[in-house]
Amino acid sequence: MEKTLVEGWPSGLGAGYRLGPSSGRTGRVLGGRVRVLAAAEHTRGALAVVEGVFPVGSEVPRHVHQSEDLAVYVVEGELQLHCADETWVAEPGTFVRLPRGVPHAGCVVGVRTARVLLLAWPAGVEEVLAELGASAIDAPRRDRRRLEAIAAKYHITRPRPPDT
Repeated sequence: MEKTLVEGWPSGLGAGYRLGPSSGRTGRVLGGRVRVLAAAEHTRGALAVVEGVFPVGSEVPRHVHQSEDLAVYVVEGELQLHCADETWVAEPGTFVRLPRGVPHAGCVVGVRTARVLLLAWPAGVEEVLAELGASAIDAPRRDRRRLEAIAAKYHITRPRPPDT
């Protein structure tokens, strides 16, 4: 019999584990759904992997992670991603690395819902997503104060606008 910690998580760090399609911690964040596939407690803090499903028009405002590097792999749909001064369109099969300390943003474009895998190292971004979901922040512009308080807790900042 498999032991679990929370909502489908196998216990223990020494053994491998398998998550089925309906297992793992899930939640709603910024208008989409996320499912944590690997978290700090299962990777000794080294890595977090999160699956996200976001409708067309969903966006993540420009921000900077000070504590972790990120990567996005697009499974379905199309994203427009911004990293520093670069802008990329990312269709299925695209991999994008977003280094810590560099401003980035993104939105779902095109006509299909996007499904992505988000990787973060070290782990911790899964806790940010859990707290955002618990706060029911679906519209970043409308909930700016709550969003900024959560971001500050996890060392995520908003870059200053460029001087004009």
